[in-house]
Amino acid sequence: MKIIYHESFEFIMALFALAQEQSIHSLIKSKPIDRTNNTFELMVKKTKKLTTPDLRKYINYFFDLDGIGYIIYNIIFNREQNAGLLCLDDFITSVGQLTSEEAYAFLISSNYNLDFSEFSVSQSRQILAKRLKEPTLSGKSRQQRIEEFYENPEKLNELKQTITSFYDRVYIKVKKEVDDFCQKGVTLYSKIYSEHPEAFYKHSLGGSDELSDEDYIHISFFTQLGIHDYQSKWQKKHCVILGIRNCDLQVNTNSLYQLSYFHKVLSDPKRMELIMHISKRPYFGKELAEKLHLAPSTTSYHLNMLMDLNLVITTRSNKKIYFSFNKEEYDRINSVFDKMLFIQ
Repeated sequence: MKIIYHESFEFIMALFALAQEQSIHSLIKSKPIDRTNNTFELMVKKTKKLTTPDLRKYINYFFDLDGIGYIIYNIIFNREQNAGLLCLDDFITSVGQLTSEEAYAFLISSNYNLDFSEFSVSQSRQILAKRLKEPTLSGKSRQQRIEEFYENPEKLNELKQTITSFYDRVYIKVKKEVDDFCQKGVTLYSKIYSEHPEAFYKHSLGGSDELSDEDYIHISFFTQLGIHDYQSKWQKKHCVILGIRNCDLQVNTNSLYQLSYFHKVLSDPKRMELIMHISKRPYFGKELAEKLHLAPSTTSYHLNMLMDLNLVITTRSNKKIYFSFNKEEYDRINSVFDKMLFIQ
């Protein structure tokens, strides 16, 4: 397992952060941490200022919660079995060379749980057409976006142009600041991992199973507080994208504020429904999204809030991440609350 900062992953995170700015701001503001450091807000503000309204419109379309911009993750992993991750310049070049068949293959694997080894890229158009006739996605908006992408070949060119324009006009002007900030994060997390590996997996990765030597943990500035486990369908390896401020959730947090956050998180009906499901048995992400009738991205949002409180435990089995309820931690927090209420 390698703790790294990878410039291509961070470029994608910047696109998502810009498109989902309001939801990300809301997510950060809801966390029980000290927010005297406004580096993230200033960076997003600077990035927005450099982005023209027309470019912003396309970024919002492709990289919002229902967008299809997530297909470009696959390009980072070279399709040769033993190749490494693509540097940012090579990634931008590869985006320009992306074919519609490859894009369809990425959409199929990301949304319909089909592995690349189960079909050839040349078959992707026919497979996607069949899937669109028998819609199985829980998110109707995402289904509609995929249909639009499939039916209008120009959408792929728009996606390519959006990415290359953002790179040339915007990201190149903020890249050094982001790189420097995240390299410090790599040093911090590497130290945490080397000194306390069990605590690193329990707190920083939300209880995830240990990763293999081939897996990566990318420290992300734009993700800030989230955890996202991305699995390459080409190389069968994981890249966990870990927000740079996740460690802030584990230290210097006032007990009263933690309890307030605990009850705030559990006040949402969907999160309570989520807990009801995973308290009975472990669920993997896509299965849980279908149970809740939510888009996978929205389900991840709710899971992250529960993982902040250590109320969700993750385990890996057969290349899938399973989520289960941490009843022990739930009882511990309630015990603290009872003591605060009834202390003499």
